[in-house]
Amino acid sequence: MKRILQRTIFPLIFLVAACSSSKKEIDVCPLIVADNSVVRASYYESGNESLKTNIMDIIINDLYYSCEEDDGKLSVKIAPEFKVIKRMAYKQGESFSYFVAVADKNGGIVSKQTFKITVDKIDEIGFSIIKDNKDVSVDLGSNNKDDYVIYIGLQLNEKQLKNNRSDKLWLN
Repeated sequence: MKRILQRTIFPLIFLVAACSSSKKEIDVCPLIVADNSVVRASYYESGNESLKTNIMDIIINDLYYSCEEDDGKLSVKIAPEFKVIKRMAYKQGESFSYFVAVADKNGGIVSKQTFKITVDKIDEIGFSIIKDNKDVSVDLGSNNKDDYVIYIGLQLNEKQLKNNRSDKLWLN
């Protein structure tokens, strides 16, 4: 697997080039997009709105990929890496979810998969890096990489999404 990015606070749009494969090498992979509004999130305790305490913050820290073609179908494997930052209310076994969606060239969602990650342990320094152990395989019905865009992001609730979109620091 190749590495796409080292996480920064700059906007994330990845054009993945020079994918390799054991089956058939692909010159260029589809565009992979992680919009800033879904690459980070804060998670809070449930309960009284004014007394909520932060459990953890999650950031998509890095992204690994590989591409291959088999019998005219393009397959993209994506393995995201997350930075989990421990906050005051953190308890072992907290979890979060992320999604991988494939859109066609008209913007219609062809498929969407959601994956849950359980945070078993956070290092003593206050954060851990978690690379999802399973590869997300996205089989595309065409071998034309320009027919698709792949989106990846944290699965957020409406309040988290609204908060991220209004945070000017992260949208630069």
